[in-house]
Amino acid sequence: MLKHFAHNEQQDQIFVVDLFSSNSFSTNISNAAAENHFNTLSDEYDEELDPLAIESFYQEAIESPAAPILQDIVDTQELPNNQVPEEIFALMAAAFVRVPRMINAQNDFNAQIMKKAMWYMARDDGMFEEIQRTHPNVNREVLKQLIDEDLLEIKIDQNYLLSTAVSLIGKVLEILPQRNWGLAKSTEDHKLILSGAPLSCTWSTPTRGPYSPALGILNTTVIFPLCPQLCLLGTFEPIDSSITIPQGDVANINTRTASCSTRFLYASGLDFQLELPESEIGNWEDYAKLIAKHQKK
Repeated sequence: MLKHFAHNEQQDQIFVVDLFSSNSFSTNISNAAAENHFNTLSDEYDEELDPLAIESFYQEAIESPAAPILQDIVDTQELPNNQVPEEIFALMAAAFVRVPRMINAQNDFNAQIMKKAMWYMARDDGMFEEIQRTHPNVNREVLKQLIDEDLLEIKIDQNYLLSTAVSLIGKVLEILPQRNWGLAKSTEDHKLILSGAPLSCTWSTPTRGPYSPALGILNTTVIFPLCPQLCLLGTFEPIDSSITIPQGDVANINTRTASCSTRFLYASGLDFQLELPESEIGNWEDYAKLIAKHQKK
């Protein structure tokens, strides 16, 4: 996907914005959106396990089949038969589940469950006896203290997290085709951006409440940028198959994309716009300042 946001004819150079350091630079796309060994499996317990099995799966089963179809959509600026092909849905699903933000959320969720389970085990006589049968040196009072003072750090096995992410692709693929999809087009002057978490979900109309927008909830729009002038928009409500994006909505879409990023934004140029508080339009430097101010708090 990154090559479609490149700024040179060879399609191998892309602009990167680092929201943490408030810096921007140009780099080869092979260096962008890459976290070393993020999708690498550990063969510590199984020497026959291929450490690159999941990365190979993403490449061979999802990215390669989607590449020519994505190229055709970018070139023609049209969806085949006004429908999103299943290969693009698979690319979207993988983009949603494989990002560090989702993997970290899985880790935190499972760690919280384990901490709660250990809290009960430390207080239940029968459960603690089971623990001591296999771990006789565990001190019950020390365990209670570690749990009560939140000093117990639990790290979920990376292989489990990565395999769970792969299994979630099927679940996401059950939801995405149920939406109505349109190909949204911006002008040359108002460019879309990409982030390490390219698929985002936002409220279609502002909604208050305790819940965040999610893929299976009504009144939400899924956004998936394809290139600086094109993105897919998916809703459960009726939507035109071809849409022209006004300037203000380009900035809004870019902000949705940026809000899902853990750090980096990717663009074909540094003149893209974002929506700031009070519906003001700003650039990436303005947005980075807001991020820095929030981090200080």
